[in-house]
Parts: sequence; C-alpha cells; structure tokens
Amino acid sequence: MIQEDTPQIDQDGSEDEQKKHHHTNVRFITFIILIVFLLICSGNQIAFSFITGLLALFTVGTFEPVSNKIIEFVEKPLAWVVDLFKLLFAHLASRGLKRHSQLFLNVCVALVLLLTLGVTTLSRSRSVLAGNINDTICLNWQASWWISCSSGLGMTMLPNGVQVGLIKDGSAGPFDQTSLNESEKQIEKLIFAQNKRACSSPHITLAVVTMLSRTVENPYSSANVGLQDLRGAVLAQQKYNSQHPTFQLCLVIANLGTSETANENSGLVSQCSDCYSLPIIVHQLAQFAHTDGHLRGIIGFPYSQQSKEALAERAKLPQTALLPIISPSASATTLSNNGNFYRIASPDTSQGLVLGQFFCNHLLHGQWPTLAIFSDDADVYSHSLQFAFSNHLSCADKVNLVHESYKNGNTASIQAAVRRALLQDHASYIFFPGYNADLDNLEFEIRNNLRDQASTLTVMGGDGLYDIDGTTHFAYAPIYSTIFTSPVPADSAFVQQYLKNQFPLPYLANSIPSQTLFPPHTILAYDAATAFTEAFKHFGSSDFSQADFNTTLGTVSFSGVSGYTALQGDQNNGHISDRNEGSVYVTCTDRLRTIHLTAYYTSVNITNGNVIELPASNEQVFCN
Repeated sequence: MIQEDTPQIDQDGSEDEQKKHHHTNVRFITFIILIVFLLICSGNQIAFSFITGLLALFTVGTFEPVSNKIIEFVEKPLAWVVDLFKLLFAHLASRGLKRHSQLFLNVCVALVLLLTLGVTTLSRSRSVLAGNINDTICLNWQASWWISCSSGLGMTMLPNGVQVGLIKDGSAGPFDQTSLNESEKQIEKLIFAQNKRACSSPHITLAVVTMLSRTVENPYSSANVGLQDLRGAVLAQQKYNSQHPTFQLCLVIANLGTSETANENSGLVSQCSDCYSLPIIVHQLAQFAHTDGHLRGIIGFPYSQQSKEALAERAKLPQTALLPIISPSASATTLSNNGNFYRIASPDTSQGLVLGQFFCNHLLHGQWPTLAIFSDDADVYSHSLQFAFSNHLSCADKVNLVHESYKNGNTASIQAAVRRALLQDHASYIFFPGYNADLDNLEFEIRNNLRDQASTLTVMGGDGLYDIDGTTHFAYAPIYSTIFTSPVPADSAFVQQYLKNQFPLPYLANSIPSQTLFPPHTILAYDAATAFTEAFKHFGSSDFSQADFNTTLGTVSFSGVSGYTALQGDQNNGHISDRNEGSVYVTCTDRLRTIHLTAYYTSVNITNGNVIELPASNEQVFCN
C-alpha cells in the first residue's frame, strides 16, 4: 500500500509545485505589466495613483488574499497569450533557440524594461525633446482616447533654479520666486479673474509666451519684457471680453524663464543643456492644444532668436504646426517670410535703414571718424540689425569702418570688443546691436577706458537698447536707440485703461509734454492680441476650423495703438510675416538718464524699404 501511495504523493507534490511555479510566473508577468503601465501613465495623476495602489497589493503580504484574487482573474487571459506565443515560437524558433528559450525571454524582458526606463524616467532631456511613451501615443498618434494624455499645464524647475511652464489659473505660480514678484502676481490675478468666466463660457484661448524669471545674472531685463507683454495681453483681453460677453477670450501664460534659458546659443545652455527651456514650453503647448481644442494661437516669443527656434520646434508636432504665432517684438529680417508667423514690430531692414540715414544726416561730424560696428553673428537679431545698418550707410565713404565681434550676455567678450574699438581703432561711434541687459557692461567698459572723455563717444543701437523702465543704467556715453511705438496721448482710452488697472508708469513716462512714453512691449503685445481678436470677430463662435481661422488672420487690418496694422499673409512679396506699414522713432538718453524723442520716420510700405523723416517735435533734441 505504501509503495502504491508514494507515486500519488509525488504526483500531487509535482502538481502543487507546477501550480505554485505557474502562479509565481503569472504574478511576475503581471508585476512587469504594471511597471510598464506605471511608466506610460506617469503623466496622468489618477492612472498613476491607481497603478501604484495595485503594485502595493503585490508587494505587501497583508494584501495577499486580495492580490491572489487578482492573479486568478488575469491568469487565464495570460495563459492564453503565453500558449499563443509558444505556438508561434515553436514554428519560428530554431532548435538551439528553443533550448535557451527561457534565457531568450529573460533577455527580451530586460531589454524592454531598459528601453522603457531609458526613454522615460532615466532621461530627462530625451523626455523633454522627444516625449515619453505616453506623449508619443497622445501627440504623434492623435489618440484622444488615451487615458493618460497630459494637459500640458504645470511648472518645471530647471537645473539653474528657474521655474518655467504653462499656467491657466491661480492654482500654480507665480513663476518669479524672488521678492520682486508682486507685479507678476498682480497681472496674473487680473488674467485669472477674466479666465474664471471666459474659460467656462463659449470661448477661444490664446497662449502668451514670454519671460518672467529673474536670476542673479539677469535680475531685471527679461522679467521687465515679460511683465510688459502680460500687461498688454490682459488689457486686450479685458477690452475684448467687455465687448463680446457671449464669446470670450481666455489666456494661458507660458514662461520661457530668461533670455539665457530660451536661447540654444547662450553661454548658460552651452554649459547646461537641460537649462534650455524653449522645447519644454513648445511641448507643453502641444499637450495643451491636444487636450483643449479652444487654443487658436500664440502671442509671444519676444526676441528674434526665440522666434527662430520656436518656428523650428513648432513644426515638429502636429498640435503646434498649424498654430499661428504673432510675436510682438521679434524684428530679425530672416523672419519676414515664414508661413503662419507674424510680428507687430517692423523688420530690422526698416530700423537699420532709419539708423543709417539718421547717423549720416545728424550724428556724423568731423573728418574720417571711426565707426565701430559690433555684431554677435550667432544671434539672429544682432546679425540682422548690423547687416541692415551697414547696408544703408550712404556716408560710408566718409567714415573709417571697423567691425568687432562679441557675444550677447558674455561680459568678457563685450569688454574685449570695447577695448579694441577704443584703444586700437580710436572709435568715435559704436553701433551696438544688442540688448539693454548688456548695456551696463558696455557703458562701464567705455568709462574704464575713456574716463572723463566718455561723453565724447556716441553709442547707437536698435530697439533692443530702448529702456524707459531702468533707473540704474550707467550713462557715461549718450545712447541713441529706436522704438516701434509712438508716445501715446495722455488722455487716450489705452492710457486710461492702463491706469485703471493700477499698472505702474515708468519713471520716464512723462518726458514729453502731454504725451505718455509707454514700455513698447506693452503696446506691441496689446496689438498682437488685437490682431487675433479682430480675426475672431469674423466668426462669432468657436465653431470654425484652424485652417479657416489662419486664412482670416493673414488678412486682418486694424488701427492699433502702435499705428495702422495690416497683415500680409495672403501676399506673395517676400514679407508675408510683416505688417505692411510701420513707423520707427529714434530716441536718445543723455548722461542724466533723461530720454528725448529725437526723430520720427514713417514708412509708406515696408516692402519698398522707403522711409520719410518727419519732425519729432517742435525742436529737435540731441544728446551729448
């Protein structure tokens, strides 16, 4: 009897062992599947939390009865898949491969897990640029059904501590984490108050993309531009919504950080590739556009280099490829003929022509003075402006021209260029096609080399140097710069609305009697938003295609605060991104940091490149 029972015991034990082994395999496969789905659904908080809870059931012994029930539920489907795989494997695999099938399967599982981790949690930069599995499914496959599609809203801290991202309401923000963030909070409060009603009513949405962060290296310049852009956008939003209660305008705010984080050629990004914010923001806009069909356009990318890079990023994803961009202030000539891209500022061809004409007619004195033309050829704005200026110097035969290279944001390169211009070339004039963030470095080095004779040198530049907000810039040498916006009558509706919102006036706002000098970015952003709302008026509801809207936008014309504006998207003149008319004003800042409106040039048509100088005031004022 004992001998007869023993095989039965062994057989029962073998069956128990097989069942236990099979149970373990099912648990292992289920665990792998949950891990993969956890990585895939990392962008969805609900799905992420649910899968995390399931994993806890498999790892904590207390919940083993519950996890066993789950195993029993998935055991049969998994067994069917495994049997099917074995059937296919039996026909396809060689005899040698069959002998090592378990090793083969283990290697495959390891590779899948490594690949999944490599393109998601283990590679931040690759996740930003190419997206993880979740984004690939959502964005590239247009899978609106996918449960973990991210909304795109949220903030990210770059390695240098700068907060970037996309926000829609007061649940996040401000981006500026310094003690100087009261202005940002004030403007965002106004925008979110408008959004509270607008975003829940029939509406369209625009994204305002600008710079709102401060760093030790850039405490004011970038943030000031961003605040000006937001003020202009909210003024346009308030006006439109008050006049169109049944079809509202909702705004979302995207922060690029600073001019350094949003420039792939900056010294910061060259040392810290993960500090490059622009692809992050465009990616978030694509996510937002995928989940919110009300997004119809983008106001922003204030600098030319940013706009150039944004156009390249926009084309990479279908959600952003058709979204029109209107930059308030990007002026590089190379941006004049880009489809679905417009700008309110005139191209550098216009201000280069004005500056060349102004220099020859008003500033040139003496015999054969030296004019040093600076240029950062890696920056599209700097290169474009110096090229336009050099090509429109009708008095080039009366000056000694020298060219000096420098790099935006690089103090050492600016100092070296100034020393060469002053000590080797003995320049009387410097043309600096840069930004006001570098103006102090330029002026300080002039003072170091010329001492009490610094005021004998004249500095010229484009709209990048114009700054009526700054109160601490050095002013050792007089500075001539351009702007694309005129002084606004003090009693205008725009000024009154600005003051009603308790926005601060710059300290030089009242330099011209009965006129108000506004930060130009506020006016240009206002007109950029107005161009969009003028196009919206043609439809009266949100039931229109993006293609139809883009066609309408390209033909919009209106009288803006910056002057008459007509977009040329339907033209074939090489300037489809430019407004057809524009004015350029020349200002000068003297040693007392007082600003003067020196000259006014009007352009009948930007495409023909002709400008006419008109009196800027009753008495033309120059700085010395």
